[in-house]
Amino acid sequence: MMESIRSRSVYISGPLQSSPNLTEARDLYESIAAACTDAGWEPYLPHQWSDPELHAKLTTKEVFRRDMHALLQAEILIAVIGQPSSGAGAEIGIAHSRGVPVIGIWKKGEHPSRFVLGLLRDCANCHTLEYTNRSDCPIEVARLLRAVSRGEEQRGVKRAEEAIADPSEE
Repeated sequence: MMESIRSRSVYISGPLQSSPNLTEARDLYESIAAACTDAGWEPYLPHQWSDPELHAKLTTKEVFRRDMHALLQAEILIAVIGQPSSGAGAEIGIAHSRGVPVIGIWKKGEHPSRFVLGLLRDCANCHTLEYTNRSDCPIEVARLLRAVSRGEEQRGVKRAEEAIADPSEE
């Protein structure tokens, strides 16, 4: 039986199988998860349950069911979109179709899909966040999640830049 994901849950999505460096990808996702926890959210990291190397014996159905269960319970999706990933793309599409807010993040110099960026920028409850330094990424994610928690999203904040513009508001 799968464990229940607590309320205020955030699903962290990004390339695993297509990642050029899986160790670096895991580290990034875990730093984002720590920022989520600091901001009062319960993160779900797919690689902790269905990593293609660490859990190679899981069937495709087991991977799908476990991750879909968590995705359907998530109140927000954070997707690392700087590198192509069919799994992350599917998770973004599912979250978007259910009205779940999506935060798409990427490092400056990466080239996210124009389609995905268009989807996120056209969606009233979605955000985009481009970061310069890897160490800045979790800080910016935490600020955005705190802004969402304070209800700024309901007042029409559409872009991450607007929600985190004043770092003194923590």
